[in-house]
Amino acid sequence: MTMIIRQLLQTIAAAEETAQRLADLDKEETEWEAYLKEARRQRQFWEYMYRLIAGQECAVKSAEGEADHSGRLELLEALAAAEWTKAQLCQRVCGRLSGAARQASDRLFHQALQQSGALLAMVQAERMKQTVH
Repeated sequence: MTMIIRQLLQTIAAAEETAQRLADLDKEETEWEAYLKEARRQRQFWEYMYRLIAGQECAVKSAEGEADHSGRLELLEALAAAEWTKAQLCQRVCGRLSGAARQASDRLFHQALQQSGALLAMVQAERMKQTVH
């Protein structure tokens, strides 16, 4: 289970980095602030869970690596993929948890599915903009 939580942390870190890059591109948009705040909260929770289960700190690197997503469309696609991966990992780990940890994992699963859908809609809108121009 620690490996799944480590993967979840890496995915959250990748999503957080990608959202920060989107926020840097869209300086006038404030929608990314709430996303970043939630990503930080998720990362802190799962780091805590990792420490409880593994008994050690978890150094997290982005699962995405150093991929360069220069355009808005590529960043949105990467973020949607990260949210989908989060949902899958939460689904895998949820069955092994109980109590508040299970509820948090289930909530993150549902949030990730919703975010993935919203981001895919943004991807589609961005593609439409690029097709028109």
